Amino acid sequence: MPGTNADEQSRIVAGELPDWPHVVELPARGPGSDMVGRTLGQISKVAQDFAVATTPSGWRLADGRGREMRRSASWLAEDCDAAERHYAGVGNIKISLCGPWTLAAAVEMRNGERAIRDHGFCQDVVAALRATSIELIADLQRRLPATTIWLQFDEPSLPAVLAARIKTASGMATYRAVDAPRVAESLQSLTAAVKQSQAMSMIHGCASDSPLDLFRRSNFDALSVDVSTSSGVSHDAMSAVLDEGRGLVLGLPNELGSSAKAKRVTELLGEFGFAGDEVAQRVGLSPTCGLANQTDTAVRQILGTLRITGSHLRDDDPALSESGQEDRAR
Repeated sequence: MPGTNADEQSRIVAGELPDWPHVVELPARGPGSDMVGRTLGQISKVAQDFAVATTPSGWRLADGRGREMRRSASWLAEDCDAAERHYAGVGNIKISLCGPWTLAAAVEMRNGERAIRDHGFCQDVVAALRATSIELIADLQRRLPATTIWLQFDEPSLPAVLAARIKTASGMATYRAVDAPRVAESLQSLTAAVKQSQAMSMIHGCASDSPLDLFRRSNFDALSVDVSTSSGVSHDAMSAVLDEGRGLVLGLPNELGSSAKAKRVTELLGEFGFAGDEVAQRVGLSPTCGLANQTDTAVRQILGTLRITGSHLRDDDPALSESGQEDRAR
């Protein structure tokens, strides 16, 4: 989300997405509020070996929890405070953390090389992220005891990790690919922790080659993929997700209106062999890859359009006009 005020942005989310709001993420506040820094700020609370500090190229392991890590944890606490104020009584909320493989591809070791090259580090970060997930879920459950918590892991870099596309510090070579079974085992560890905590797990991949079959094997309750980049994503895998009774969240192009969004989803589900009313309770709609660069006005419009689209699909009326939908929403 844009801006730096968690209370204001949470109020927008509560108004536009009352059925499934999310704990806001506000990268405009600076280092430590971004996807990687925010997650490491939490991990370093349970495992100080994973504390990092900013460098000109991103994040590097540090000797201890410095200002950025303490500030990161404080910001997430503010975000959860705002969620507690504005989302009380809702059935579901979602919060996001960076996945372990995107973390390992982003963080530098003290020698300047990416952590992805260190097998032991990758194992340790999965264990630390597991502990962090349990702690974060418990905190939200204390704040919102009647609400189901969804924990989303963001893995935008995972396709590059699997395909050996992460460059070394020199930029002249790439790190070796990580085996898919090893990735699946690590993700299964996380989904097991979420289930143990009586919460729901989701994974988001915004790349066109996101490995949905691997995500399926990792036992997530829902998978999230951007439809605008799904040309390289297996439609068979997306269909299988719904066949198995799991959730599928479709990221729709922000520039489309609700009628065009509904048509896109209806056509896609038709390709899978489903009618909208068959899977309406297991299909979610989202913006594509975040709204941090949008204005508040644009955010309200984009989220409002998604809400209208969802209502529109549940009614199975793709011909409904934009103006009619907006009147109904009011």
